[in-house]
Amino acid sequence: MIAGAVPNTVLCTVQALVEFIFQAQGLFLYEDHLHSMLQALCEFHYYKSSIIVAGGRRGKKGIIPHFQILKLKGFIWTIWATHKMGAPYQHTSDITEWCHVTHVKALYC
Repeated sequence: MIAGAVPNTVLCTVQALVEFIFQAQGLFLYEDHLHSMLQALCEFHYYKSSIIVAGGRRGKKGIIPHFQILKLKGFIWTIWATHKMGAPYQHTSDITEWCHVTHVKALYC
């Protein structure tokens, strides 16, 4: 939808980010998926400044000259956690959180 409306480098940035998100949502993450995710992440970081140059990173006070976004910083942990624990961190913490709700919070109330 944005092809032709933005510079090619911005399109590459968005495409890399979408590719990473798509790969991360896989039911099983094998080495080739993790490699693809890492490649997409590297491509995103390579091209991300083009979004700022194009004026696409704005806040209430004007252009934001950086990409210090916690969710973006956390993407690399998805790859690391999958290597170390076999699953991305956000999926492994759900069990612990729900056990805390059912075994601690419910009993406390």
